[in-house]
Amino acid sequence: MKNKKIKFKHWECALKLGSYSNNRTALCLVDADDGSVVAVATVNIVAVSDDEFAKIADTIACEKEQLLFIKDWSENEGMFNSLVDQGIVRDAEISIPTGFVHANVGILNRITEQTACKK
Repeated sequence: MKNKKIKFKHWECALKLGSYSNNRTALCLVDADDGSVVAVATVNIVAVSDDEFAKIADTIACEKEQLLFIKDWSENEGMFNSLVDQGIVRDAEISIPTGFVHANVGILNRITEQTACKK
């Protein structure tokens, strides 16, 4: 995934991995030309306990570092299909409630070195 460019809406983006304060993986899309943040693709659902998070990873047979909750609503509408179609994540075929909406669960295809992912 290193240096991989993807298209999201009208932006040509580079991918940046980071981590949330609870060490779950964060995925950002940044403008490939100027490095500005286009979107934070993931959401950190803190209501999902560490034990539940590990159980989800076990159930879908992935490493915890590969498990992503993808935002696919509001300004991020179309994010999940874009990431799947371009081979960045695999569809785990489940979703997690976040209150009024559900986050799609994706499996990150490759883990690379972590890079700052700040909005």
